[in-house]
Parts: sequence; structure tokens; C-alpha cells
Amino acid sequence: LLSKENLKLNLIVLRPFAMGVNLSYAPILKKRFGIESLQDSKDKYKELIDNTTEEAILFLGHNGPFGLGSEIDSLWSSDFTKEPLDWGDVDYRFAIDYAKSKGKKVLAAIAGHMHHRVKHKSIDRKWHSQIENTNYINAAKVPRIFKREGKTLHHHIELIIGNNFQIKVKEILVE
Repeated sequence: LLSKENLKLNLIVLRPFAMGVNLSYAPILKKRFGIESLQDSKDKYKELIDNTTEEAILFLGHNGPFGLGSEIDSLWSSDFTKEPLDWGDVDYRFAIDYAKSKGKKVLAAIAGHMHHRVKHKSIDRKWHSQIENTNYINAAKVPRIFKREGKTLHHHIELIIGNNFQIKVKEILVE
């Protein structure tokens, strides 16, 4: 494990209220953040990335990035449309691609929004994937707190950043 003294990375928190495909809650985003369109959002991400001082980046968003599949069990696919769709955010995808084009190491893209349990099915969606050294993590386990064998358990995702920015990701249950 790296100590916080040697951990040199940037955390970029992405658009709040993100819920896939469109710009959700546009009036609130305009009032609070000056964001009126997906292009404004992309421009803001570009500015944030251009101002990073470290090589490594962690992204944290409400909804995950576009481009990780449209199968019913994909990390951020819809389970509420007639046919499953990739329900990831295009501006989140832009941020990842832009950061990589600038030579940044995108260690993880973390989000939730799309629950692990697929609606109307008895399957769970994938919650973790690693593609080109970037960990995509969907942390939306619902319920997060539950009882099993008389114990109250809390679901968490553990992300360990090791030397040379090696990442280990696992689900853990905490009593």
C-alpha cells in the first residue's frame, strides 16, 4: 500500500445528477454549476483534466461512462427499456478518453446509479471490469445494508492502490 504521503493522484468528481444518455436536471446544473449542455460538461472536464498536476487520476461520478456494453448485465446498461441500452454518460466517456489522450493514467472510473440486481430478472449485472489498465467500478449494490444469519452487514467496495499504481478491487461485507 502507498502511504498518503507518496500517493500522488488527482480525484475528479464528475457531474452530479447524471442518469445516462441526456443532461439530467439541467436547470439545477445551470444554476449551481453553469452547465447548460453536455458540451459545457465536456468543456468543464477538459478544464479540470488540463489543470491536474499528477499523472494518475481517479474519476468518481453518479452514473458510469458510456461504452461498456448494452447487454442486460453490462455495468451501466438500462434494465428499464424494451431492449437493453448502454445507459452510460457520454461526457464521462469523454473525460476518460481525454485524460488518456493527455498521457494521464486513469486508474479507476467509479460510479453507481445502475443497481447490481437487474430489474425484473434474477441476475446481477457486472460490477467491475478492467479495460486497458482502467478499472470500471459500479458500486450500486441495493440494499447496501442487509441482514444475513442474524448479522447486519454493510456492502462496500475496497479499492487498494499499490506501488506503481497497481489496483486491487473487491467487494467486502462489514458487520
